[in-house]
Amino acid sequence: MDFSLSQEHEGFLVSLRTYLSDLHEKRVIDLAAVKREYEEDPKALRAKGLAFVKQLGEDGWLGISVPKEYGGRGLGFVEQWLFLEELKYQSLPTGQLLIQSIIPALVFLASEEVRERFLPLCMSGEVMFAIGYSEPNAGSDLAALTTRATKCEGGYKINGAKIWTTNAQNSTHLWLAARTGASSAIAGVAVVSARALTSPNAKRRISDLECRFGAHTMSVPLFRPRARSG
Repeated sequence: MDFSLSQEHEGFLVSLRTYLSDLHEKRVIDLAAVKREYEEDPKALRAKGLAFVKQLGEDGWLGISVPKEYGGRGLGFVEQWLFLEELKYQSLPTGQLLIQSIIPALVFLASEEVRERFLPLCMSGEVMFAIGYSEPNAGSDLAALTTRATKCEGGYKINGAKIWTTNAQNSTHLWLAARTGASSAIAGVAVVSARALTSPNAKRRISDLECRFGAHTMSVPLFRPRARSG
């Protein structure tokens, strides 16, 4: 079996390296400063790292494998993998959560309305997500979560607590799991996109980052898992 890269893949890698070099040499982004900041704390992006990821979005690098009909570049997952590996090799932020989790979920699972609303924001780097799954009494066991999303005018009202929400202090939105149906089992859980809270009491550091909140009105669910039959 031949694991070598094709000429197209090699060409993509060259174009990526040229792009990064030009960013630095033309003083669009100080990559050395981005690298220093990122190596200090790769889990929590700060000003330079956030600016770099936004620049990647503006220049079309966050939608590498997104179909062209949705505004992406329409390339394959090999190119996406090469992009992530090259940036990691250079100790640069990748926007990995957007690229590997949020954007694919929007492409494959979201309604057309939600896709049109959020995909451009994600691919341009205008929004930054944090994952709102873990809870103080449930850990990351989604079947045990207690945060609830109750339908109200204009969206859903959220009541509950989330914890260990890495990079929440820099996020504009939370990719948040909440219970909309039955009080037990995974069938009653939906994922929603929620604007991150800005109140000083909403976010505070623990050994990692804790994000707590009470009632909060947010946007419509992105998708709702189907209950298993049988």
